[in-house]
Amino acid sequence: MIEAIVVGAGQGKRMKSQVPKVFLPLGPYPVFMHSVLTLARVPEIADLVLVVPAGEEELFKTLCQQHGCEERIRAIIAGGERRQDSVTAGFTQLSAMTSVVLIHDAARPFVSEEIIRRVIQATRKTGVALPGVPVADTLKVMGEDNQVVKTIARDALRAAQTPQGFQKSILEKALAMAKKTECTVTDEATLAEQLGFPVAVVEGEAKNFKLTTPWDYQIAQWLQRSEVSL
Repeated sequence: MIEAIVVGAGQGKRMKSQVPKVFLPLGPYPVFMHSVLTLARVPEIADLVLVVPAGEEELFKTLCQQHGCEERIRAIIAGGERRQDSVTAGFTQLSAMTSVVLIHDAARPFVSEEIIRRVIQATRKTGVALPGVPVADTLKVMGEDNQVVKTIARDALRAAQTPQGFQKSILEKALAMAKKTECTVTDEATLAEQLGFPVAVVEGEAKNFKLTTPWDYQIAQWLQRSEVSL
C-alpha cells in the first residue's frame, strides 16, 4: 500500500506574501491543490495526508471538498516548526498497512504523474528514490573572503525534487534519527543517506520546480496560462 504526505506547512517568508504561499491562486486552484489533485489521480496511491499551517485545517478540508478529492484524504493536520517535524506529524497518520511513503512539497504544483510513477517504481526496487534534474549553472565554492576556493564539476550533480519515496521502515528510522540527534535537514533523503541507505535518482522535470520567491510565482502563473492555452 502506498500513501503520500503532502507538506505545505511552511510560511514561505521568501515569497513575501501576506498569505501562506500554498494558498496563492494559480489558475483555477490554490497552489497546493494542483499537486494534491495530481497525486490523487495516480491509482497506485491509496490515500494522502496533508500537513498544513496550524489553524488552517478546516479551510484545507473545505477546499478539498470543493474540488472533489476529499475521499482520497486520510488526514489534514497542522505541521511543525521545521520540515522534518511536519513530515513526522504526517507519518503518524499513515495506515499500518502502508509499505511505501511519498513525501511531496505542496509548493511544487507542476509535478507530473510520470515523475510520481518513476519514483514509486524506483522506491520499490531500492528503498529510497527521488527525482533530480541536471544543474545548469557552474558552481563555485566561496571562501570567507568571497573569493573562489574551487569550482565543482557539474556533470554528476543533480538538483533534488519531490516527491521523494521511501520504504516506510526506512523513513521511520530516518525520522527517529533526526529526532534523536536534533539535526535539521532540507529533505528526508538526506537522513536516509546519513543512515547508509542507497538513494536512487530518477529523471525529474524542469517544470517541477519549487515556488520560493515572487519570481517563481510569476513563472508559475505564466506556465499555468501557457498550459491552459495549449
